Amino acid sequence: METTFGINMMAVVGNRPRLLNVKQILSYFLEHRREVVIRRTRFDLEKSEARAHILDGLKIAIDNIDEVVALIRGSKTVLEAKSGLMVRFALSDVQSQAILDMRLQRLTNMERQKLLDELEELKKLITWLKSILADESILKGVIADELAQVKNDYATPRKTHVATEEASDIAIEDLIPDDEAVITLSRRGYIKRTSLSHYQQQKRGGKGVAGVSTGDGDFVHTFLLTSNHQYLLFFTNQGRMLQLKAHQVPEAGRYAKGAHINNLLPLEKDEFITTAITLREFAEDRQFLFITRRGMVKRTSAALYANCRTTGIRAVSLKPEDELMMVCEVHNDAEILLITEQGTAIRFAVGEVRPTGRATEGVKGIALRNNDRVVAGVVTGDPDRSQILTVSENGYGKRTPLDQYRSQSRSGMGIINMKVTKKTGKVVGAVMVAETDQMVILSSANKIVRFPVKQVSLNFGRATQGVRLINLDDGISVAGFDLVQRQGLDPIDGLEVEEIDEEPPTEE
Repeated sequence: METTFGINMMAVVGNRPRLLNVKQILSYFLEHRREVVIRRTRFDLEKSEARAHILDGLKIAIDNIDEVVALIRGSKTVLEAKSGLMVRFALSDVQSQAILDMRLQRLTNMERQKLLDELEELKKLITWLKSILADESILKGVIADELAQVKNDYATPRKTHVATEEASDIAIEDLIPDDEAVITLSRRGYIKRTSLSHYQQQKRGGKGVAGVSTGDGDFVHTFLLTSNHQYLLFFTNQGRMLQLKAHQVPEAGRYAKGAHINNLLPLEKDEFITTAITLREFAEDRQFLFITRRGMVKRTSAALYANCRTTGIRAVSLKPEDELMMVCEVHNDAEILLITEQGTAIRFAVGEVRPTGRATEGVKGIALRNNDRVVAGVVTGDPDRSQILTVSENGYGKRTPLDQYRSQSRSGMGIINMKVTKKTGKVVGAVMVAETDQMVILSSANKIVRFPVKQVSLNFGRATQGVRLINLDDGISVAGFDLVQRQGLDPIDGLEVEEIDEEPPTEE
């Protein structure tokens, strides 16, 4: 715990390099600070006295404004007016010129009071600056105050302490600081961890910063703001849950692509991540809501998922030909909106789904028609987003207020959400939006289009086809979509993106 090292304290003293001890280098440093403060004070005093001199002249002019105006109007030239002012009021050349340059708005009572207040403050400042130059004790006090301020601004607290008790076993995690981090997961499964400090704070409405370089038509669809010691829970389409600590995700730069999720988790063939959630502790009052493609929903306490094996655990039991679509954290007073592929939707309270164990199927959320399946589950309650944007596979979409979807009992057949035709194709998903959001759509031809959500007309009718969001060639369909900006980061910055800023989506 003890380290000895040498310091070569070489400094330039009197234009010559000298090797100094601790007392000498401190003494010369204080002398340097004394010289800096004296020079700065003299400079500020000179500027303050020059400004006060001008203000004294302006005060005389304002107190004798009628006579000053008459003198100036009676003069044939500027030089004659300046000379007249200098003789009549015993002013200097600078003061006379300042009076001639004075705007008429300075003659108001308010401006006159501002001038007097400024003059009074300058006189106090001049008195203070002169006292610094005249009194050595005041000068030393200024130097001490400035050094104390430097200490407060830049001092680094001690980061280690000497433990007197016997050291216990140290886990690797104990050596990793619990710094804030951003976990990004792309649509094609690339994941990385980046320090939150790499994303500088911006004003509202900014364009964001490049968050990841994905390429090949990929884009980031999951952003998790977490810290290095928090858990990352990954739920797969086959109903399994796998777990990592945030610090186990490889750290990469802001522009890096990251590592593929298959290198970190033991995923099986045709298995992929549908949802990623971060949390610090598995509390009893925290609950997960599971939604499957066949319309099943399940609510389970997060505490039941605390003990996860390396190979993962069964998060939900699935029927044959069913798969897990999404997982989200919910509260008892929330509501869920299920959207199906054939254009129906059902809205019901989460409280209708009674909590069950971990390896259970859950209950029916919606009664599906033939060959239909759930493509989206939207949890309501966000005050900033109160509209549903539905997107179909042929590039059509519609934006509808949430209040157009009445609350129903669970397991019903639901109501019409979108009129599905051969032209629109099946529904591929839905998301809660606000007019200030932006949308990104990826086609099966690996082309990305981004446009403001407000360009999609707000439709108060549910049984409509919507408008065309993206023009697709024959045989091309919508492969995925998401909101562009979440947590101030741009998931597609750096990609070749067709942006639509002026022309709205086509009404049809």
